[in-house]
Amino acid sequence: MSVQVGSACYETALLAAQSVAAVETGRVVSGAAGLYALQPLSVSGSAIEYSLTPLDGGPSLASVSVPFAPQPCVLMTAADGVSLGWKLVACFAAAWGVKFLARSLR
Repeated sequence: MSVQVGSACYETALLAAQSVAAVETGRVVSGAAGLYALQPLSVSGSAIEYSLTPLDGGPSLASVSVPFAPQPCVLMTAADGVSLGWKLVACFAAAWGVKFLARSLR
């Protein structure tokens, strides 16, 4: 089952979590003692573990584990487009058939 993060679908939850961790790398967050940069330490399909590095150059804080629960992919694929296209063709064919029958019965 593929999972979705933003506007992209991934084959596994691990690939999706790696994508999120890559985007979050270096993101600045505010804490009680100042500003910190996020650095991913480990990534799994269900959690991402980050290290918080102070921007003022102090020692890194203890790591924090953030749960990761990706959503199932709901983006339209090529197969969905083909299916929708054939349904549209069927609707036009049915409308043409009704119009043809109506004209022939006059």
